[in-house]
Amino acid sequence: MAEGQRANACIDACTQLRYAYQQFGIAAEILPVGVVIHDPDGGRTRYATDEPSWYDDTTMVGHTILLLPEHDRLVDPTIEQVPEVRALRQGPVIGRLPEPNRQALRDGETSFAVQRADLLIEYQPVRPEHRDRLLSGPLLARNDVQYRRAAVNLAAMAVQAFRDAGAAARIRQTTAFPRLTALLDAIGDAPIGVDETTNDVLIHLPGRPVRLDQVPVPRLP
Repeated sequence: MAEGQRANACIDACTQLRYAYQQFGIAAEILPVGVVIHDPDGGRTRYATDEPSWYDDTTMVGHTILLLPEHDRLVDPTIEQVPEVRALRQGPVIGRLPEPNRQALRDGETSFAVQRADLLIEYQPVRPEHRDRLLSGPLLARNDVQYRRAAVNLAAMAVQAFRDAGAAARIRQTTAFPRLTALLDAIGDAPIGVDETTNDVLIHLPGRPVRLDQVPVPRLP
């Protein structure tokens, strides 16, 4: 999208973000869902079907989110595609989703709702057959290399943001993200910037600049 190419925003964003989480050692799973917005007057508007599909090889009908099973989280990076949610200007949805709820949503058995101001965002389950058909779409395989490259760049920019915001020290105080902590230690205060020739985000370690996935990190136990 940044380069002016047509994109299916939710599936593209979730795929790239999934790979970016992997750079930090965080497992993430893409999950198709239906989306219904409930307003405070009792009205409900469906924005995404609970029977998602590929209209053609490049156009998806539906919506996707990410599950972070090891951290009991639901992440919806593109919920602001919904006009009512976008008007609130509160950014992506990041909510707690315990294992029983996560499994029920994944198995197509029950909805899960998130409050956002005076709106209720209902994520409706998608039957496994629809989920599997969506996630086997040719667009995902064809663009996989670009997704991975974009994810590495995104994760490198996140490392810079962690340092700028003073969050790196807080991350090191928890044992929940061992690979991310190892990356922060390996990178230290090395400059991070965009290579104007390749548009890759590079970390200028002693000796040579490298991409985030090239940073030498000790093998974790």
